[in-house]
Amino acid sequence: ITVVAPSNMMGSTVLIYNTMKYAGQTASPAVFGVILAAINFSGVFLVSSILGLCVVISALYMRKDLAGLDGNSTKNM
Repeated sequence: ITVVAPSNMMGSTVLIYNTMKYAGQTASPAVFGVILAAINFSGVFLVSSILGLCVVISALYMRKDLAGLDGNSTKNM
């Protein structure tokens, strides 16, 4: 996060990152508890794996968008 953030927005970037991280950690027991009650335990794993896959795909997509941001290429990453 701090590598690609503009230096004048470093504080805001870290603030948003930490807010999203802790909001997810706070909300996930309630969300997955509802899924567990409605479906079953394997449904929790199915939904969480789909969400994890979405995160990976969006990170790869964002990596392509940010490749030319600072002039460095991410092709070797």
